[in-house]
Amino acid sequence: MGCCAKAAASGQPQKRVQMLKMQLKVAFDEVDGDGGGDLDQEEFVEAFADILGNMSKTALRQMFMKIDANADGRVD
Repeated sequence: MGCCAKAAASGQPQKRVQMLKMQLKVAFDEVDGDGGGDLDQEEFVEAFADILGNMSKTALRQMFMKIDANADGRVD
């Protein structure tokens, strides 16, 4: 069994996804200063620029617009 198959079989990709989800939740909560449960575009960019460091602010703004399903300028 190759290294990738071993990693998949051991659940390592799932662990990475879980870790990323936890990091994203912590970043979300830290930037959501009022505890309202949502972020505007600049809060979103600030929160996720560090975690997703390989993405430009422009790419993060584009991601925000895709995630903001109801186009109210906030994500929750």
